[in-house]
Amino acid sequence: MRNMVLMVIGVLFIICGTITTSSLASETLLFSSGEYPPWLGESLPGNGFGCDVVREAFKRENIDVAFQFSPWARAEKELKVGMVHGSVYWYQSAERKRINYISDPITREDIVFFYLKSRPMKPWQKLEDLKNYTIGVTRGYTYTDEFWELSRQKILKFEINNNDVSNFRKLLSKRIDILPISPVTGYEILHKNFAASVVNTLDYNSTPLVTTTGHVLFPKVRADAKKNVEIFNRGLAKIKEDGTYDRMYESLMKGYSSKDISLAQSTMNIVYFDSYPPFSWVENNKMKGILIDILTEALQHRMGIHLSHKGYPWARAQMLVKNGGADAFVSVPTPERKKYTKTSTEPAILITVSLFTKKDSHGFEELKKVKKISDLKRFKVVNYMGNGWAKQKLKGMEVWWVPQIESAMNLLVAKRADVYVDNTQVTLYNIKKLGFQDKIVEVPNIIDSTSFNLCIGKKSTYVNVLSEFDETIIKMKKDGTLQKICDKYK
Repeated sequence: MRNMVLMVIGVLFIICGTITTSSLASETLLFSSGEYPPWLGESLPGNGFGCDVVREAFKRENIDVAFQFSPWARAEKELKVGMVHGSVYWYQSAERKRINYISDPITREDIVFFYLKSRPMKPWQKLEDLKNYTIGVTRGYTYTDEFWELSRQKILKFEINNNDVSNFRKLLSKRIDILPISPVTGYEILHKNFAASVVNTLDYNSTPLVTTTGHVLFPKVRADAKKNVEIFNRGLAKIKEDGTYDRMYESLMKGYSSKDISLAQSTMNIVYFDSYPPFSWVENNKMKGILIDILTEALQHRMGIHLSHKGYPWARAQMLVKNGGADAFVSVPTPERKKYTKTSTEPAILITVSLFTKKDSHGFEELKKVKKISDLKRFKVVNYMGNGWAKQKLKGMEVWWVPQIESAMNLLVAKRADVYVDNTQVTLYNIKKLGFQDKIVEVPNIIDSTSFNLCIGKKSTYVNVLSEFDETIIKMKKDGTLQKICDKYK
């Protein structure tokens, strides 16, 4: 009977969705949501970060919004039949993509496994490694398709509960072994519902089940849904571009600085440029690359510090460290960066610049004599237009600028250009990616070099680890670990 009522109401909302654009402009859009502190909550200031972002994005487009809170399963049912204009916020799944328009991401967070310190969780790499645990999961949450599928196959053992608080109570009473939740949300729930002495009995494994992005859903059963998601994405882009989004996020993170157990104290949050292979990039919602491997080995494996690796556009990553929203990044320790960070003495990695040419090039011997950039003037130099380093260093020289690095490599192979000059590691990675290892060679002389150091924000609680980090990096150089990590990406 209740489902029939929902359907009838849903039809009425769909009919309302055909209202003209002019009347919609004066309408208040209604969004459903659920309890997921500190990101979402009926009693939170502004209803939490997620609702604040939605409110601010639509405000930029002169549209008012309202929110109604209910259990997540009910919120999703109401969304499906079009009772609301949208819902805040959800992780992506194939089914949700089928029946909803999915907004651009408004959040990004790791989902990790909490456990009792008295019953420590073993290191794990694949989901099958968790088969001996009873895992507490929350009804209505997405997690991953593979995670749920292994439960259906009886490989993983789940105990499904209606909310996260119930899951934590069962974890504390040893009725479950582990539970997946983001560290921020996990500690928010713990501090709100349990004594500090109880919270101290818990920890989490830093290997994420998944790195997720949260999205606003707009149900396709509504005629206005496609237009609404486009309006929202436009407003979201505006608040990200002008720094409003980052200020809102930083404000959220500052709420943890006074807690006995906070995310900042439990995990060192490292941020990276999210599109800089082979040093750092996002693949399947996880950070990968040379820098991630080096810091994991040095800080986590050898120094025992839990790490979180997250990628952002580079300007945003640096601003997060500057304003205390993240702990550190790895980059060149410029005077500007030293204003808000303390840097390691030892470089995490030395970045070199080399020359590359066709394997059987007649100019190979002449290129070996090149000692500085200006010596390249007598050669046909090729590079790609998005290369900031090349734009600066090759200024005033005759250069064949092409759209992408792939185009530059193809011109070398075709002998239409003599030489390509760039970051050694980046170029070797792309040569391998393109399958040109037998066609393009590195000229054995280093043209330039710079160091990438660990830069820890002055507001971070981890600034005192730099001397130990320096000692650890020295040991990793001596025992060959650093070279092995770099060689893996050639």
